Order: sequence, then structure tokens, then C-alpha cells
Amino acid sequence: MSEFECPRMYKWEENIRNQLRDDVEGYVMEYYRVASTDDLTEEQIDQIQQFIDLPENQFSMVCDALTDIVDWWEPPETE
Repeated sequence: MSEFECPRMYKWEENIRNQLRDDVEGYVMEYYRVASTDDLTEEQIDQIQQFIDLPENQFSMVCDALTDIVDWWEPPETE
């Protein structure tokens, strides 16, 4: 018997991560009633970060997607 292989595993994982990120982003926008994650306030980003930092969320794939939102967010420019 030959050794088991799964050559497209990375592609499946990438698709799952992308779908999860899209779903989580949609949930966050709905939850905070914003049109884009760029419209989140610093306080809302802090709330998301506090949720990510909970010990029970340490290995959560959802929190990986939330971390992307936090990392990509930039505070609005002040004039």
C-alpha cells in the first residue's frame, strides 16, 4: 500500500479560512451595524480584542479571523 497523500490540503484550508473570514467579517458588521470593518470605532476594536484574548478562545479559528480584522483596522485620520 502506498503512503497517504493529500496534495490539495493547503488549498482546502485556504478556502476554509477565507470563507470563515468573510463570515466573521459579515457578523461583525451586522453586530455593530456598520457598512465596513473600516467603520468600526477604536472602542469596538478594543472589545473584539478583549474577546480574542479570553483564554477559552486561544485556539479558535473564529478568533484568527477576528485578529485579521483587528490587525487590518486603522483609526480614522483626524483633521
